[in-house]
Amino acid sequence: LVAEAIWIGENELAHSMIDVSDGLLADLQHILEESGVAAEIDADSLKPLRSTAPPLLDLDSVLNGGEDYSLLLTLSPEQFASVRASRAPGLPSFFSIGRILQGSPSISLLEGGTRRNCRIKGFEHFR
Repeated sequence: LVAEAIWIGENELAHSMIDVSDGLLADLQHILEESGVAAEIDADSLKPLRSTAPPLLDLDSVLNGGEDYSLLLTLSPEQFASVRASRAPGLPSFFSIGRILQGSPSISLLEGGTRRNCRIKGFEHFR
């Protein structure tokens, strides 16, 4: 993912970026705490992540599992359109999983029309 991160950085295509190694929720929480904002994740948008390896991963594994070898970015709708349009050959596809909201650092999950707060259970170093 080094080439992808360099390309995104050189083209100034993201407000923030982190590798997902401690779990999606745990790493997203790092971004939220540094930025002083909240996030909402759309459960339906996670389907590409759930089907990456058999058997089909359950939602909790996608949200809290670690060592995902992917990048998590925050960007504006305009930046997202630019990333998708100008993606260099050989780079993986990008897709949206939610949105950033004003508010204290927290993550909510929108699933089946219902919003609930997420419990972060990502990998904790030195435990």
